[in-house]
Amino acid sequence: MKAPIPKEEGATRRVDQRTAYCRQQAAESALAATTAVLVEIREAYLNIEQAWLQLAPDVDSGRTFSGKLRKP
Repeated sequence: MKAPIPKEEGATRRVDQRTAYCRQQAAESALAATTAVLVEIREAYLNIEQAWLQLAPDVDSGRTFSGKLRKP
């Protein structure tokens, strides 16, 4: 008897996972900013946090870093 072919995860789930990853990275950057001693380092972590938060909507919309739509 052959084993059934496992179903692939849907694209929506993968996008949700990528968005969650972006938000998790942003949260970790914000946390690191709270422990930074130097102002320059704190600002760098906060800039990284903002970059991750800006990336999340692009992942949701299916856009690449260049702004083009990702091919299905």
